[in-house]
Amino acid sequence: MYQINLFGIDFLELNAVTVVLRLVLAMLCGSILGIERSRKRRAAGMRTFILICTGSCLVMMISQFLNAAYAANTDLARMGAQVINGIGFICAGTILLTGNHKVTGLTTAASLWAAASIGLAVGAGFYLGAAVMCAVMLTAMLGFDGYQDRLGKKTFTFHIYVVAHDKPSIGKLLQIFRDEAFSISEVSPAPNDLFEGIAFICLLRSNHKRSRKDTLSWLGTLPGVLHVEEV
Repeated sequence: MYQINLFGIDFLELNAVTVVLRLVLAMLCGSILGIERSRKRRAAGMRTFILICTGSCLVMMISQFLNAAYAANTDLARMGAQVINGIGFICAGTILLTGNHKVTGLTTAASLWAAASIGLAVGAGFYLGAAVMCAVMLTAMLGFDGYQDRLGKKTFTFHIYVVAHDKPSIGKLLQIFRDEAFSISEVSPAPNDLFEGIAFICLLRSNHKRSRKDTLSWLGTLPGVLHVEEV
């Protein structure tokens, strides 16, 4: 077990200094992570991340306080485990399935869950783990954002949502896809509240890498297509 002793203060023990320090550190980590989500106009922004990170930090310190103040022989990890379980309800609220079956909010949900774990680490006095995890999350959310987009620019697979004029148009479109060397699978009807016509979702695969932008532009020019987007 490593020791952190500065100015005669044991930063692994629960005292007035460490209580303030841990809550401030948890607030700092939450705000740093929340800024990235706020810049992208996500529902869970800086305030949400601060509350989750500091709240989980306090829960972890409550466990330590009860154990020390009342000499209770309790499981210090029990309350922290309830935080991990409970945060799932908040995370589930950030994941949405849009009308065209597009899933959004997964990154925000994962970020909230990880922010709770950072708060627990700070509350337990595991400062190094919290700091490294915060850095890892920032790297994943900021550093790999553009890289992920570059990876997706060319692909073999396209999951698309299409609105066609009518049923005969759907059959013609599927034949055009086959003529252009696309294999078609998972064709299923989809809700359509914004456009006239019939909507469907399908998975297209190609033997050659194609630009997403060019492929979607081409799909939009096909006869009988009212709307097309990737999901």
